[in-house]
Amino acid sequence: MANDYKIELDQHNDRIIVIIQNNSTKALNELSDLLKERKVGKVICYVHENATEPFLEQDWEVEGTVSTFFSTGKAIVFSHFFNQARRTLGEGSKNEGTFDVTKRQSSFKKEILRQSFSLRRLSPKDAPALVQLYQKVFIHYPTNIFSEAYLASVMRKGARFVGIYVKETLVCAASGIENGFGGVEITDCATDPKYQGKKLLFYVLEELEQWLEDEKIMNLYSITRSRSYAMNLTVLRRGYRYEGTMIKNCLIGEGFEDMHIWTKSIGKARD
Repeated sequence: MANDYKIELDQHNDRIIVIIQNNSTKALNELSDLLKERKVGKVICYVHENATEPFLEQDWEVEGTVSTFFSTGKAIVFSHFFNQARRTLGEGSKNEGTFDVTKRQSSFKKEILRQSFSLRRLSPKDAPALVQLYQKVFIHYPTNIFSEAYLASVMRKGARFVGIYVKETLVCAASGIENGFGGVEITDCATDPKYQGKKLLFYVLEELEQWLEDEKIMNLYSITRSRSYAMNLTVLRRGYRYEGTMIKNCLIGEGFEDMHIWTKSIGKARD
C-alpha cells in the first residue's frame, strides 16, 4: 500500500514527526532504530484512527485529533516527550483567554475590502515580498520561510499562497500545503504589524479555501500558536473546529510554543 507511513527527523524543531496511515508496527520499529541514533525532545505521531492499537498499548500521550488529516479518516495525535521541559504548557496556553473570549466574540460582520487592498493568488515571483513580510512578523519559524528559494520551490511543487498587497507591499499572506495523505495544512499565516486589526487574514483564508475547493480539495486543518488571540479567532470565524493542543510543538515566535489544532471540511464534507 502506497504511503503506509512517513518518518521525518526535524532537527530544527528538536523533534521527529511520524505519519502512519497503515502498518504501525513497521513504522514503530523504524522509529525505534532512529531513536537509537538521534536524541530529540519530542516525537509527534499522526496516526490513522484504524492503526492506533500499538500506541494505546504503549506509553504514548494523546494531544488531540485531526479529523481532516487523511482522506480515509481522522488522525489521532500521539506524542512522547524525551525532554521534560517540552512537556509543560507554556504561559498563556491553557485556553482560558483564547477560547472564552473567542466564544463571546465569534460573530463577524463581513465588509468589502477597501480599494487600496489587492487580494491575489501568489506565485514564485512573490517570494521576495513574502520573505519581507515574514521577517517583520516572526523571529523563529518551523520551516525556512525566510528563504526566497524555499518559498519559490514549495510553490512550484504545489503549495498555494494567497496574499493582500497595498501598492507594492505585501501586508498579509497564508498558504495551503498538501500533506501527501489527503489533507491540506493552512499555514504560514502572517499580517504586517502596521495592518493588524483590519481582519485581512479572514479574506486571505476565504480566497485560499475557495482556491482549494475549486480543485476539489476538501480536508483542511491549521496548527495555530495558542497564544495568538487574533489567529485563533480568525480560524474560528472561518468555521474551523478546535481538536486539541500540542505542547511546545515547534519553534515559532520567540521559542518553543504550544499549538492548537483546528479542522474544517469545505465543499461536500465527508461523513
